[in-house]
Parts: sequence; C-alpha cells; structure tokens
Amino acid sequence: MHWARRQRPAEAIAAYHQAIRFNPALPTAHYNLSLLLLERGELRAGWAEHDWRFDTPQFRDQKRRFAARPWRGENISSARLLVWREQGVGDEILFSSCYPDLLRRAGHLVVECDRRLASLFARSLPGATVRPSTVEPRDVDVQIAAASLPRLLRSDWKRFPAQPWLVPEPGRLDRWRDRLAALGPGLKVGIAWRSQVMDGERRAAYVTLDAFAPLFALPGVVFVNLQYGDCAAEIAAAEARFGVTIHRWDDLDLKDDFEAAAALTANLDLVLTPAVSSGELAGALGVPVWRFGHRDWTQLGTGARPWFASMRLFQPRPGEGLEAVMDRMAATLRQLMPADEEPPSGGFQKGAPDDPDALLEAAAAHHRDGRLAEAAPLYERVLKVHADHPVALHLWGLLAHQSGDSAAGAARITRALDVLPAYGAAQSSLGTVLLALGRASEAVQRFRLVLALQPAAAAALTNLGNALEAAHDLTAAADAHRWATLADPGLAEAHDNWGAVLTRLGALGEAEGRHRQSLCLAPDRENGWLNLGVVLRRAGRLDEARRALVRALALAPAQGDGLANLGRLLRDVGETAVAERWCRRALAAEPEHPAASFNLGLMNLARGRLETGWAGYDARFRARELSGAARVVSVPAWEGEDPSGLRLLVWAEQGIGDEIMFASCLDELIERAAAVVVECDRRLMPLFARSFPRADWRPAPTDPEAPCAGIDRHVAMGSLPRWLRPRLERFPSRPSFLTAAPERAAHWRKRVETLGPGLKVGIAWRSGLMTAERRGAYAPLDAWGAVFALPGVVLVTLQYGDCTAEIAEAERRFGVTIHRWDDLDLKNDLEGVAALMTTLDLVITPASSVGELAGALGVPVWRFGPPGDWTALGAGARPWFPTMALIPAPPGEPASGALPTIGRRLAGLRPEAVPVVSTKP
Repeated sequence: MHWARRQRPAEAIAAYHQAIRFNPALPTAHYNLSLLLLERGELRAGWAEHDWRFDTPQFRDQKRRFAARPWRGENISSARLLVWREQGVGDEILFSSCYPDLLRRAGHLVVECDRRLASLFARSLPGATVRPSTVEPRDVDVQIAAASLPRLLRSDWKRFPAQPWLVPEPGRLDRWRDRLAALGPGLKVGIAWRSQVMDGERRAAYVTLDAFAPLFALPGVVFVNLQYGDCAAEIAAAEARFGVTIHRWDDLDLKDDFEAAAALTANLDLVLTPAVSSGELAGALGVPVWRFGHRDWTQLGTGARPWFASMRLFQPRPGEGLEAVMDRMAATLRQLMPADEEPPSGGFQKGAPDDPDALLEAAAAHHRDGRLAEAAPLYERVLKVHADHPVALHLWGLLAHQSGDSAAGAARITRALDVLPAYGAAQSSLGTVLLALGRASEAVQRFRLVLALQPAAAAALTNLGNALEAAHDLTAAADAHRWATLADPGLAEAHDNWGAVLTRLGALGEAEGRHRQSLCLAPDRENGWLNLGVVLRRAGRLDEARRALVRALALAPAQGDGLANLGRLLRDVGETAVAERWCRRALAAEPEHPAASFNLGLMNLARGRLETGWAGYDARFRARELSGAARVVSVPAWEGEDPSGLRLLVWAEQGIGDEIMFASCLDELIERAAAVVVECDRRLMPLFARSFPRADWRPAPTDPEAPCAGIDRHVAMGSLPRWLRPRLERFPSRPSFLTAAPERAAHWRKRVETLGPGLKVGIAWRSGLMTAERRGAYAPLDAWGAVFALPGVVLVTLQYGDCTAEIAEAERRFGVTIHRWDDLDLKNDLEGVAALMTTLDLVITPASSVGELAGALGVPVWRFGPPGDWTALGAGARPWFPTMALIPAPPGEPASGALPTIGRRLAGLRPEAVPVVSTKP
C-alpha cells in the first residue's frame, strides 16, 4: 500500500476510504489518508484526518494526557494555552510557524519544546512562556499538540506566514558575521546532505558529499558545513577528492547548540539541504534555502513549501535520481556567479592549427552553458584567423558585457555591425549593452533598427520598452511592452517588464496583473517575484509583498535588487535592525547598489549617523525611481570643497516640502560662495527671493538637460546637508529662515482676527499624493475627534487640493467650523499661505509641505506621524525647524494614533476658563 500511495494516489485514497467504511476507527487508514489529501492540497479534509496520528503505532508513544481541555479553535483571549511538542526538531520548527498567531489570540501562551530550542523560541515569542516539556503542567487552561495547530490556523494558503518568525541572538549574530567575513569574498553557502537516521526508507531522500561534485566545481562559492553529527571523515574525504574547503568550527555544536547554528545560518547567503532540520531552521530565519529531494506532503499541493517563503525546491523529474537534481542546482547557482577572471584555453591546444568554424562552435557552446572564461580565448583565436568575423565579434562583445566590461563589449559589437549592418541579433545586443552603459537614447535607436529588420520581434519590442523607460518616456515604454505581449503572448519577460513600467505610472492594479501573468508563464522567474513584491508594497499589501520578495530571493539569493527591496520593505514596517542586515547583504552582493545604499543611508540618518547617512542618501539618483530626476549640466558636481570664488548652481529635487527643508542650508552656502544660482519650484520663487536676496533665483526647468551658463559647479539641493550639516551642531539655532511678505501678513492678520477669540490653529491632514503605500502616514478628518472636541480652538484649514467635501462632512459630524477662504489657493499661492501662517498660534500637520513651510517661517508646529522619522536625524526633534515638535503615534499604529495625545496637549494650551462666582449667600 505504501508503494501504491506514492505511485497511484487516487487509487490509494479510494482504498483508504473503503478501509474506513469497513472500520471507521482504523487510525492508520485515517492518518495515511491525511498525508495524501494534504499532498494534493485538500487542506481542510487533510488536517481533520491528520489528528488520528496519535492512535497509530508511529506516534502512539508521543501522545500525552492533560487535565486541561483540548483547544478546538474557540476564543482564548482570556485563557492560558499550552502548545506541546511532538515529532522531531525539524517538525517543531515547521509547526512553530503557527506560534506568532497564538501570541495574538491567547491570553497567555505557553510553549513546551525541545530543550535545545527553548532560548531561540523564547526570544522569538516575546511575552510567551517557553520551556522544556513538563510532566503535568498546572498553569494552563487549554492545550494542543503542535502539529494540530494547522487544522485551526492554516486551512488555506493565504494564512501561511509571509515573514520569518525566528530571531537569532544579536550578539552571536554579529560574531558569526565577523567569522564568515574572515573567510574572504564569495557567496557563503551552507550545506547539509543527510539525516542522522539513515534507515532503508529514508536513505533515498539523502545524498553523500560526492553528489555535491558539480557544486564544488563552481568558482566564487564559500562552502560552510551545516551537517550535524559525526561527519568529519566525510568532509575530509570530500575536501581531498574535490580540492574544496568546507568550513567548520570546532567550537560549534551543530546538533545541540541551536542558538549558534541560528546565528551562523542567518549570516549565510544560501543554504542547500535535503529534508533535515537545518533547512527548516534556515527557512524560519528567512534565509534563502534550496531544498533538494522528492516531493512530500508538506508542500500541500503546491510547487513550494508554504511554511517557508524563502525556500525553493529542486526535485527529480520522472526517471531521474538526486544526482540530476544536484546538476540542476549547480547550473542554477552558476548563473548567479561572476565569470572567472583568468580564462583558460577552453580545451583546445594552443599550438594546434585553428579551425575558425570549430573554434566558434566550441566557444558558443561554452558561452551558452555559462562557461564564459572558457569561451573568451576561443573567440580571440577565431578573430586571429578572421579579424572581421561578425559573429565572433558580436559574441566576443556580448561576453565582455556579461563579464562586466560593457564599454569593450559595445566597441566589439559595433565592429561586427560595421562589417554586417543588417545583423539583427548584434543590433539587439548592442542596444542591451548601450542600455547598461546608461546611453538610453542610443539604445532606443538600436532597438528601432532591429524592429525595422524584424517588425514583430517580441524580444526586440520589450527591449525597446526597457530603453524607453531608461530614457524616461514611460508612456511609450508601456506601449512597447504591450506590443511585445501581443506579438508573443507567451513571453513572460514582456509581461513582467510591462508591469514594472505600469508600477512607475501608478497603475498598480494593472501592474499586478501583468506580473502575475508573467509568473503563470514562468513560475521560477525571480524578477517576476521581485517586481510583484514592489507593486504589492506600493499598494500597501505588505505581507504579500514580503512573501513575494522572499520568494525572489529563494530563487536568486545574491540578487541585489531583491535584497535591497526586502530591506526597504522592512525599513518601512519599522524592522530597522533586520532591514539594515538585508541592505548590507545587497551591498555585499553588488557593491554600491543604489537602492541599498540609499535605504541604508536613511537608516543611518534616523540613528544620527549623519556623515555615513548623507553619503548613502547621495545614492538616490542612481536608483531607478529617481534616475530621471537628476539635473544634467556640463560642469562638475560640488563635493564640499571651499566654494569661495565658485559660481554654484543649486537645483531643486523631489517635492515642495523637501525644497523648503533643504533650503535651510542655503544661507550658509550663499555667504561663502562667489555666486549662487538656485532653481526651485516656480511657486516658491517670491518667498525664497525675499528670504535669500543675494542668490539668483530661477524656476526649475522642465528639461533636466537645459543649459545653465555662467556656473563652475552644480549640486542638488538635497545634497547640501552632506557638506554643510555633517553633525547636529552644524545646524543653526535661528527660529526661522523664510520671511513672509509684510503687507500680505498684515492683510491676513486682520482677516484672522475677525474669527473671534481663541487659539488659532491651522490644520492639514494628508498629502496631495495619497497612495496606499503612504496612507498610514496621514490621518483623515474623521479621526480628529479628540482635537475637534476642544472648546476655545479656532480651526483654519491649510489643506491644499480638493477637500471641500471632506471639510463639510467633518463640520457636520463634529459640529465644528473649519475656516477657509475662497480667494486663497492653498496649493499654488504659497506667498498667501505663508502670510496666513504667520498669524496662527499653532499648525498641526502630518508629514507634508504645510509643516515644512510653517516651521521655516518660525510658526509653532506639531508634526505627527508614525515613529522613526529619519529627518529627525536621531534627535527628539527636527533640527531643521526649531519651532517644530514631533508627536509620534504609538508603535504599530498609523499616524492617526497620535491625535489623542495632540488633543490632550492642545487642551493644556487653551486659556483657563474663568471660574463661575456663586451669587448665593
């Protein structure tokens, strides 16, 4: 029956059902049926049958009896719940993925686990009681076995965790990071190959170290042993046979010291393992895992293991053994590795006569299989015989690009096209190389030439879309990708690229659809999962985004974009320590990765590490999202050198609020430089010109390449703090740096006085750009009840944009008046807004340009929002604006969580009510 269960599952299910009809209490039939149902993805029915396991001979000894009643899914918010261990350590780790859910549901959680896991679980489950097994626990009300939890908590795939749940000990984490760094450069890959129990049935699920031969042949990989138990002789034999080093440490007990094993594993780039606990531990820590072996029930009818978002499965195809799986893993890993630096001869004797056709065929075969170092000398030998061979020139150039020398690649492919201009493949390759060199407009022309030769070439169309996107023509890029999907609906890359452009255009729903279509066509496309993660993050669906990004990293553990995007997401949700680790991994994989550098810079700034933080912040224009926002001028950038005698261009970037904040650095620069030209938003020009009269003010051009004569250096406004504010003590203590127009301020003072007595409070509640990603940083008016309930407060709107309906509804609901004037354009008349602000006693606002303008004018400002505002630079306030106070929301809450605190503080500012004097005798 066991063979039938594996080979003919439908017949086995029917047989088990028949057995149960004959004997409804037959536990082995129920349990084996559960495994088959779960393997097919029938979760509800499978988990129900799985509870029969304790009556089978296999599990009978693990069954426990308690005075406490079993938990069956009822409300336990006031109860003490015990979860007790069963099966092995790997199973404990797998089922512990349910424990964080229980922390939120139970009045108190008690976990009894293997003694070796206790401290790791305790750290990962703050507030829970974690301990080894006890004989008869008396401190609980309800109890459940660990493997029974999925029946209640994992009835469909959406309920599986999107994030890791185990947390290594920070001190050990740092120590193991240093120990691994000492091993030198390369991808740090942990390996295990067998279980400690190697009986006949289990032997087929594991391999010997000899099976790692194709992996050991890969350059640039640093292998780390994760195999517990006595394996010293196996490792020594493999090292002698394959000339490889498998690193291990005598002071590390991989079998019993799970704290150290977790700290080591968390610092690895990838783990390769069969079905053993080291793989489960890596998956629970969120480390990319490639698990090799046969299909099993824990996949739950999927092509993955939904318990572990960072795990990728490599399984034998029909008729294959695990040796073929190891070959595929090696080929996949080879694609992630850089080419060898020293090219060998490629298998041809150097003194032998050269046959160009044979050499070219051999070179192309090496090239196709990713053996770039073997291919390079063969292409060179072809070209010694036939210097203008267009195919050899093309492929030699493509190889140079793939090896990191795109400039040489472009020159070689251009030579091929000089010989054969109608060589479409070479035109396409040249477009790709030019795109990598940042020469997007030239790449566009090359892809158009390809399409002139092959009008319906889907690959050329989507490449054209990539080039148009790099040239910042997003609408035309989206059209090109759409045409590519029409030319070849099965081209996954085109759907994925189209989705990436739609994301940048803000069409998030359409973008998600494109990425999901791409993944239907190519489920193992790592860029598809990466781009899906980006669009889900921007849509505010953070758990789903995290799952997608972790899946991308399971497929490509050293992908810098995936590592950086996961770091960005973790930073957004406040997990800064983990976010920093992922950003550093991205930089280890791809030094100077722009998004990783930028996000790490923000985290350093948030912690008050200003010099390193500003250096990272300056990577922003190299990142994809801001690549088109940089000013392009013909003079060098200013990098902090003495500006005396220099004529500087300071150019605007990002939004109005950022321009105002960074303008706080201008007076120092203007004082020191020979001349300063400042380009800013047209709406700010009169206000800035009055406040900084010695500068030459100009509206920011629409064309970033617009000429600017008469300057020696240029600098982005957001780069000024790197050179002028490297430490907090460099921030000036002045109360303001902008000056409103005196006559308009007097005009608005009279109008505000007509509103009557009371504290004049200006309010804003949202940004003009309200995406799902940003929604938590703002507070709709219906959340302002704590402020609106206060008497003696005169409310004045400072909210720009169309908000008439919002104000009317708030006035109706709360019985307040929010004053506004039809003749004041709060979005475009910033001179009028500044004048109005100077008449107010206080401004209350989330993170928007309203607060920046008020703070720059020296008006008291209460800025509220989620905690962790990087612009506070590690201080309790924002040093840019001395009159601004920060009021954070409680951890885990959106910005509106700060409004009750604001209400209480505001109540303390109002004049005391006049006491009522009694007239009674």
